[in-house]
Amino acid sequence: MEKLNFDFSLSPKQLEERNELARKLLKDKRVISFLNERKLDEGLVYDKVSMFETYCDNLDKCKNCPGLHACKQDEDGYVLSLEMNPLLSFELKPCRYQKEKIALTSHKKYFVMQDIHDEYLLADLKTLLNDEADPSYKESIGKLVQWINNDKKRGLYLFGNLGTGKTHIAMSILNLYAKQSKKVAFVNCPHFAYQFYSSYTEDDKRDVKLEQMKNAYCLVLDDIGAETYSSYFRDEILFPLLNDRMEKQKLTIFTSNHNLDALSNHFRFNQKGDDESLKSKRLMERIERLSEPLLIGGQNRRISR
Repeated sequence: MEKLNFDFSLSPKQLEERNELARKLLKDKRVISFLNERKLDEGLVYDKVSMFETYCDNLDKCKNCPGLHACKQDEDGYVLSLEMNPLLSFELKPCRYQKEKIALTSHKKYFVMQDIHDEYLLADLKTLLNDEADPSYKESIGKLVQWINNDKKRGLYLFGNLGTGKTHIAMSILNLYAKQSKKVAFVNCPHFAYQFYSSYTEDDKRDVKLEQMKNAYCLVLDDIGAETYSSYFRDEILFPLLNDRMEKQKLTIFTSNHNLDALSNHFRFNQKGDDESLKSKRLMERIERLSEPLLIGGQNRRISR
């Protein structure tokens, strides 16, 4: 059988267009810098003209970029880079804005559990109070500052209306401790409860998660009282978890839309409607021993932003 020949050659017109593109690229400062830094011959550009064109087109997307929020790259914060190792190839590398973000979120490694978007790793206590905050919110933050500056015997039970910033505050506190190289955990209660209702999480993984939560220097249980109610979750998960942290005097922070009385009522009745006030009281005693209530007042900050 005759061997097929797949060797394609460019037409004179195509060859001239290719060479013209190479000559244009060789005037580009970025290409000149690439060749000079690696002591490479200009012939490489003629041989790999399409790669250099892609490289420059990709860099053009970054011109006058104001930040990650306006990124035009296929993957936010990452730009295509040409490398010789030893052949010419592409690599994705973080841009300067992404490098800054990585530096600002380097404390992420101290989160043993992080059930929240990475953007919250930028939450900072220093930025909580601003000129636009309403008086009620300012008063709440003032009390928070007092708590931070005092010798903390108990954590916090942050409660208030929707959107007042409770989760943001809780993450700001966790970030503070994580930057001090302390192990912390953020757990969203509705998601956490769902994992334990379903077979989604295997028994050994559940045990690992619970151990991480028990031993974290500071644990945030976010949106407690918003989970679909289950007496199993109350008695077999939350109670032993909080009891263990109480005995070990571990710092625990809760966020909720319920005040303590409303939360107690949430845990009071089982799925059949039976009144289990004693079991609810046992759990609430742990929550009250672990934390002091702090109302986060003010308007819905999600709407005002």
